[in-house]
Amino acid sequence: RPEEKPFYSFINIGPSHEGSVNSIEKYNEFVKDLPPEKFHDPDEVEVPPYYPDTPEIREIWAHYFDILTLLDINIGNVLDMLGEDGLMDETIVIFIADHGFGMPRYKRWLNITGMHVPFIVYAPEKYQHLIPKFQKGGHNTDLVSFIDLPPSILNLVGAEVPEYMQGKPILGENARPKRKLAFGARDRADDMYEMSRSVTDGDFIYIRHFMPHLSYMQPGYIFSDVKEAFRELRKAHNQGITNEEQEKLWNEKPVEELYDLKNDPKELNNLPENEEYDEIKQNLQKELYNWMVETKDLGLLPEAVYMMRSEGSTPYEY
Repeated sequence: RPEEKPFYSFINIGPSHEGSVNSIEKYNEFVKDLPPEKFHDPDEVEVPPYYPDTPEIREIWAHYFDILTLLDINIGNVLDMLGEDGLMDETIVIFIADHGFGMPRYKRWLNITGMHVPFIVYAPEKYQHLIPKFQKGGHNTDLVSFIDLPPSILNLVGAEVPEYMQGKPILGENARPKRKLAFGARDRADDMYEMSRSVTDGDFIYIRHFMPHLSYMQPGYIFSDVKEAFRELRKAHNQGITNEEQEKLWNEKPVEELYDLKNDPKELNNLPENEEYDEIKQNLQKELYNWMVETKDLGLLPEAVYMMRSEGSTPYEY
């Protein structure tokens, strides 16, 4: 960078990608220099309720925590470099992940397990006034969406936020009031077609499946036995050792899902048919449908169809 000029850097840290725990070869390569005391004991792993408790599953999750330890070390290396360059007192640091664990029922799922990600903000003393919602050592519970990050970065440096940006700046002197809702979408991935949408207000999450006849774990490359977690889950399914909750991965989806996140954080009790929650469901459903209209949701048309219909223009304009 030119001397005395500010910088912006976006660093992708790769080892925590799903491939590192779904391939023993990649895992071994990444952790080869990890000190012995940093490894996790499979016997002490808490197995999520969506997974059968088998030795193989425990080992996969232990490997995942080993990789997250490596992630911590990698982040430390970045911060050390900022310190060595004398920039820690000049730099705002934001750490995020792009989805939940890179595992089935997490990555590619619209449940909180897939949508709730780490989001850590550090600012040196001279910039503390720019992040009033994020106090040192504090835990902020406001809803944040990925689309809030670009306008937040622009707002931090005093640049104009374009009107077409849907997100709200949550950092900087002109930070907006906290958002009331956050939305999610699941669509085609490689050779598997899909369409689901979600909305959460932080207390509840509502998911609408527009292709409920398709199982969560369709037969396709990204869910194939090439990946260890998928292979072990499929093996347990075929052996008949999975319970009702674990079998949901293979069944048709319900048209709607609704979970009380405060009382049911693991999202085990689906509530759309419970009359006690009918008003909550209808409100979230309405918000979701309004959002789909406002954002010109293209998922309601097959990709080939909207490309042909919008020839000479764009799918969005069409």
